[in-house]
Amino acid sequence: MNSGRTDLKRLIIVGLPRSGTTLVATLLGAQAGIHFLTDYFPAFTEALRRLEKPWNAPLDQRQRRIALALVRDQFLRVRHPVLVKLDAFATLDELHQQVLAELAAKSDAWIGHKLLLPPADLRSTLAETSIHCLLLVRDVRDAALSFFHRTGGGVERYARNWCETLRVARQLETHPRLLALRFEDLLESPEFTLAALGRWLGVALDMNVSQLRFQRSQAHGTTHWSENSAFQDVKGRFDRQPLGRWRSQLDSPIVRYAGWVGRRELEDWGYEAMPRSLSPRERFSLSCLRAIEVTEHRAHDSVSAAGRWLKRRLARPLAP
Repeated sequence: MNSGRTDLKRLIIVGLPRSGTTLVATLLGAQAGIHFLTDYFPAFTEALRRLEKPWNAPLDQRQRRIALALVRDQFLRVRHPVLVKLDAFATLDELHQQVLAELAAKSDAWIGHKLLLPPADLRSTLAETSIHCLLLVRDVRDAALSFFHRTGGGVERYARNWCETLRVARQLETHPRLLALRFEDLLESPEFTLAALGRWLGVALDMNVSQLRFQRSQAHGTTHWSENSAFQDVKGRFDRQPLGRWRSQLDSPIVRYAGWVGRRELEDWGYEAMPRSLSPRERFSLSCLRAIEVTEHRAHDSVSAAGRWLKRRLARPLAP
C-alpha cells in the first residue's frame, strides 16, 4: 500500500527537557537537506495508545480510519491538511512515512521531530520502525536544576526517567539507528561532535549557520524560530556557561538527590562523581523519597493497565 517516498529518512531527537534537544533540532533544521518539524508527532503516539497496536502491526479499515482522523485533526491545528488516503497505508509506520513525505521537499534527505520519548517507547520505535533516534544526554544534576527552575517541580520523576533512558540506551548502544550524544561534548567540542553526528546521518553539517531555526510546514511558508529555549542569543549557541552549574550548588537538595539516584549512570557515561558522599541520615532520607516515587509510578502504571484491560473487556460482545 505504501506509495510515498522510500528514500526519505526519518529522525527523532529524543531526550529529557533541558538536555540540549532544542539546540540540536534548530541546528539540524538550518541544514540543507533536513526538514525539521515541531508539533507533529503526538498524533501518532496518540494513535498508538488508542489502538493499542505496534507501529508495524496491520490495521483493519476501522483502525486506519481512527488513526487517519487523529493525525488529520492534529495537523489541521497547525494548518497543514493531510492528503493521505485511507487505502494508502496498512500500518501506523506507513502512515507516519506517508505524512512526513508530504511535508518534505524533493531535495530533503531527512525529516524529523523533537520530543520526549519514554524509554519503553524508544525501544519499540527502534524495533518496529525504520526511524533513526538521536538521544541527547545531559548531566542529570545540571538538567534537574534547570528543569526545576523552569517548571517548579517534578525532580524525582525527572531523575527516574533519566536513569531509565540511559539504561535503555546502553542496552541498545550497538543499534545502527540509535546515536547518543552528550550535551557537554556538544558544547565543549562542537566541531568534533557535529562531525560524528554528520557521519551518522550521512550529511555534512555546518556548525556556523547564520540562524538556528525550525522549519515548519512548507505548504504555508516556512516559519523560522530564531530563539533557543536555553540560548536566547543564538550567537552563543556553544557557550559553555551552562556546564557544571551543579558544582556551585552542592548543598542543593536537587543536586544531592539527582546525583545520588543517577550515580551509577553518571559513572557509566563518564560524568564527574559527587565530591561529597552522603551521610547515613541523608542516604536514608533520599532512599525513602526514592521508594515513594517509584511506588507511585508503579501504582499509576498498574491502574492504567487495569483500565486498558477493562476497556477491552467491555468492548467484547456479551455472550447470549
